[in-house]
Amino acid sequence: MQSNEFEFSIIDDAIAQKLERYSGKFVELRYKEYLNAIPWRGNSNYIVTEILEVDKSADHETLPY
Repeated sequence: MQSNEFEFSIIDDAIAQKLERYSGKFVELRYKEYLNAIPWRGNSNYIVTEILEVDKSADHETLPY
């Protein structure tokens, strides 16, 4: 099975606030991948740098999975 979820960190408060508003929607993100997680950069190897697109058109809660 394929999952559309992954763990990431955010260092920009504005991006974090926008993602909180888009909770439950499909979001396309731009991120950087680092070899190791370090405390001041978050607890993940992935750091979100930009929100590219938010799919607001479909009701994804009705999907069969």
